Amino acid sequence: MVVKHRWPAGRPSVKSRAEHDCDVAGCRVTECRSHVCKPLSAGTVRKVHFVISGALAAAVRWEWIDSNPAADAKKPKQAPPQPQPPTSDEGSRIITAAWTQDFAWGMLIWLKMVTGARRGELLALRWHDLHLDQGVLEIRRNFHPPKREGAREGHQNTSDAPHQP
Repeated sequence: MVVKHRWPAGRPSVKSRAEHDCDVAGCRVTECRSHVCKPLSAGTVRKVHFVISGALAAAVRWEWIDSNPAADAKKPKQAPPQPQPPTSDEGSRIITAAWTQDFAWGMLIWLKMVTGARRGELLALRWHDLHLDQGVLEIRRNFHPPKREGAREGHQNTSDAPHQP
């Protein structure tokens, strides 16, 4: 049940919103639509926590409050990812289909499946990264998409160890 209170026009003070008689004030009582309440998902709760925590962190920086109460809040755990990679047969069919469409596309898909490298790492590959005599492909850079003026390559912050198929 929802009560829609009737307040005086303008911006009423806190005192005018004190207890009153709804019959005298002319408040309306409406029925709530029938529905089934569902709890928020864990992901939604994490997103709401992120926003509230950020707002409260700003309030701490501006010295409006002494500490961020959201820092002590217990967030729901994030479910571990459940990847479902293609089977050997499916991977073979994917690579064959990619190679029939375009050799470069097929090579990119093959490299991705064999090395497990990220897209940006594959796009940053150069011929001097390939050591055929040793059977090694070095993945040391990452491709950064262009922001304003052309794309740029950067060294990875992770491991510089070569990937070996």
